[in-house]
Amino acid sequence: NIGMDLPFTDPIPWDRSRQFVTLLEAIQVAFVAGFRGVDLAMAITVMLAQSGLLTLARNKTNDPNDIFDSTVGLFQIRALTDPDQCSSVSVAHYYDNTNNRLENPNINAAMAYGIWKDVGPAG
Repeated sequence: NIGMDLPFTDPIPWDRSRQFVTLLEAIQVAFVAGFRGVDLAMAITVMLAQSGLLTLARNKTNDPNDIFDSTVGLFQIRALTDPDQCSSVSVAHYYDNTNNRLENPNINAAMAYGIWKDVGPAG
């Protein structure tokens, strides 16, 4: 089983001094966030495809009326334009990029895992 016995228990150290994470660090943040087995392999694939492991990766929206702003970080999570104006607490929690927190790979992976658990496949 992929990633069932990895030695990771702690988040990676993060102080915003680097723009990229290594592949091993990407595996670690995904594992610590909760991804296991085939889902861990898929999480790594998503990070590589979406951000190329660039923690500062951003893609802007073109719709000024959209409640979402840029997609941010390793998993390219769509950040809310104004999290305080969001009526859904769970949505605001996952997509809040206050203080650029979604650039932190540990937070980005944890939010991605939470989103995946809420809307991902059953089982």
